[in-house]
Amino acid sequence: MKYFDKTGKEYNIDPSKEIARGGEGMIIEIGKSFAAKIYFPDRTPLNEKRANELSVLSSEFIKPLSILYNDKKKEVGFTMNLLKSGSFPIHSTFNSPFCNKNGLDDKWKIDIIDKLTKGMSTAHNSQIIIGDFNGFNLLSYQNKDVFFIDVDSYETLSHKHSGILFDDIRDYLYNGKITKNSDYFSLAILSFYMLTNVHPFKGVHSKFKLLSERMINRIPVFDNDSNLIVPKCYKPISNKFLMDQFVNIFKNGERFPIELTQGITIRLIVPPSKVVVETGDLIIKEMFNSQHIKYVKNSNMFCCIVESDKITVLDTQYKSMFKTLFQTPIDNTIIEVFCTDHKIFALKRNILGYFDNGVFVEMEKIDPDFIWCQQYENILILGYNDSIRRFYLDNVITNRIKNDVVSVFGKQFKKYQGLHQEISGTNFLFYNGKYSINTVNFPFKLQDVVQNGNFGVAEYMDNKQIKYSMFNINGLDISMSSINLGSLQNFAYKKDQFVIFPDRDSLKFYRPMDFALIAKFDCSLIHEDSELFITNAGIIVKTDNHLYLMNKK
Repeated sequence: MKYFDKTGKEYNIDPSKEIARGGEGMIIEIGKSFAAKIYFPDRTPLNEKRANELSVLSSEFIKPLSILYNDKKKEVGFTMNLLKSGSFPIHSTFNSPFCNKNGLDDKWKIDIIDKLTKGMSTAHNSQIIIGDFNGFNLLSYQNKDVFFIDVDSYETLSHKHSGILFDDIRDYLYNGKITKNSDYFSLAILSFYMLTNVHPFKGVHSKFKLLSERMINRIPVFDNDSNLIVPKCYKPISNKFLMDQFVNIFKNGERFPIELTQGITIRLIVPPSKVVVETGDLIIKEMFNSQHIKYVKNSNMFCCIVESDKITVLDTQYKSMFKTLFQTPIDNTIIEVFCTDHKIFALKRNILGYFDNGVFVEMEKIDPDFIWCQQYENILILGYNDSIRRFYLDNVITNRIKNDVVSVFGKQFKKYQGLHQEISGTNFLFYNGKYSINTVNFPFKLQDVVQNGNFGVAEYMDNKQIKYSMFNINGLDISMSSINLGSLQNFAYKKDQFVIFPDRDSLKFYRPMDFALIAKFDCSLIHEDSELFITNAGIIVKTDNHLYLMNKK
């Protein structure tokens, strides 16, 4: 399709290179460094006047570069810079396992909050109001780069904000009006969520059921309200200077930008864990204890604990038993570790190999320019710009691993805790189809997904609302639970038998075929952010800095 800017420069834009789409239009790659947003016919495109008003924004804002016109000289879209790969939405940092795996500590979060605050100040100083300041419209990288997207929705002197935004950040105390103060409120919510793992108005209240009611009645999670059940994964902030500001915003109804002092350190208060030998119907053993755990990988036979300086592999093949097989130092070339029932694999910059009693054995040289990697049981996928490479981890002969390369449709992959792709408005979800990687059409616009086998939890948009539902894939069909879980939860899955979710002081067992609750076990060690892993030895639970092995009596 041919479009033109105001100078007459021609742009040949290929719709097949679409990399994303939203409610207003689609984003299409044009070259290696630029993209175009083309509006849907029923939407009002950005015009030159608003583009000029937005042009004063600094480089971290992905702002319009040139307005695009069709051959009838009607505005249809605009060009903008294309972000490099490796970004993730700030929304992902609300999840502590994601942060642990990617090394996003409290100092990283404080630096990100500082950049968000300064970016907002830049907009306000130019008489621009952001409005929908949510965790999906803010992207970051591990190196602390921050970028603001969806800039064409901002309010300028010539354009009023649409008023469309997520309920999680809408300032109901002040009637949901879009102002500079509502931006400050959104910034405070994102900052609090990042630091404590909990939205400031989450939890269960016996009288005020809705988030909006809690905002209006000023009942945040730190309010000590006897009618409020606070999510157990909530980690209070001990720094008084910062906490006083959150109290003034969420409890006292004040609106101002968060202030951070130079070099401030936020220490999260974590209650001490105690080893429970027996509780209710469970027998519990402590397996591992470390403040430096980045992530845990498992299979039926192994549990692999990756710390900042070493890897520990436990043998979990026998019921109710575990032992340490080996520990080995980890070097900075190792990107990720993967488990099957046969081997512990590691992916370095340009080498895929496995550990033989702690010694790394090289297997396959790879192109180091891959953008992402994702394991689906016995298949590992590496994603490139226009292809994926699949490694069949259980098919190893004389240190050679079966693999193949498949061309793919563009770079529209989104990988946070699962892999999905949006092509021309259709969402495709990837899963292990036993012999290879298959896709299934997901009926809603996916934001994020946590998967294990053919079961998962999806975060998706439905009627402009974020919802969280269990799903089960059966061939080309996908069934979804009618229960809105309220958050993107971790779980453990025993294929076609049961799925286990952590909850406040309990483990909940569901039947994956119809999502029915079939059992519940009480345990004070569990909270909503605990991670679960199923092995032959039993259920492994990672809670904060501890790993426990659980078995039924």
